[in-house]
Amino acid sequence: MESISEYLVRKLKEAGPAGWPAIQEGSGVSVHLMRKIAYGDRKNPGVKTVEKLYAWLRENEAQEAAASEMAEKAQA
Repeated sequence: MESISEYLVRKLKEAGPAGWPAIQEGSGVSVHLMRKIAYGDRKNPGVKTVEKLYAWLRENEAQEAAASEMAEKAQA
């Protein structure tokens, strides 16, 4: 099972630097800190940082899944 740290790194790398400003806007975590987490320069970010990023990424993931499901139903 993927740890929360691994999840954050994976999602930040998937979003890439172009997607980080949107994550910053939604989560309140700076792009600078996201870059450090994604590239391993910050191995142990603070709990509040992890909580903010994790909550925003999970919520965004759920919204994307719901939108995808609705689009599939609309095409059927």
